Amino acid sequence: MGWLVKHIQNHPGGRKSFRRLYPPHLLPYLSGTQLRVSLGRPDSADFHERYAKAARQWEEDVALAEKKHAGTFVALDGPTILHLAAAFHAEALEEDDQARWDADEREQFKAIAVRVDETGGMNSWAGSERSRWATKTRETQEAALASRKALKATGDLQGVLEEWTEESLLLAEARGYSS
Repeated sequence: MGWLVKHIQNHPGGRKSFRRLYPPHLLPYLSGTQLRVSLGRPDSADFHERYAKAARQWEEDVALAEKKHAGTFVALDGPTILHLAAAFHAEALEEDDQARWDADEREQFKAIAVRVDETGGMNSWAGSERSRWATKTRETQEAALASRKALKATGDLQGVLEEWTEESLLLAEARGYSS
């Protein structure tokens, strides 16, 4: 039993290509009239993987072109990116300030510390409660920094993108830039 695979172009010698035309009304927003990707031979190990990747690429191209056609796509230019970066920095400082002085968190810690003492447990923060928040924040930041340093040191651009994509999309969306 064979696979039914659409948008395949046959070449001499048994090679195949993914070939799919873009919708005519979207052509002004795309480079070219079609997506064409070499898939190799159907019996190669990653033939179906290359096909799936090409099909996803076509869908992504069309989705982006649809946004441009509908007028809902906003290209981020230099000044907008700088504005969003400044907004991210300001919001991060604001969140840090709120967490630093969060009375509810301190009361919760004190209540738990009392229960730990009552049950005979050991409170490792006894006597140094005031430095607890700063110490825990520093530990968290050092762990994140180590991860980011490793991504940069290995040149893992995909990892860097994954690290910041969600954060960037949330910020852009909050500022009225739909993704």
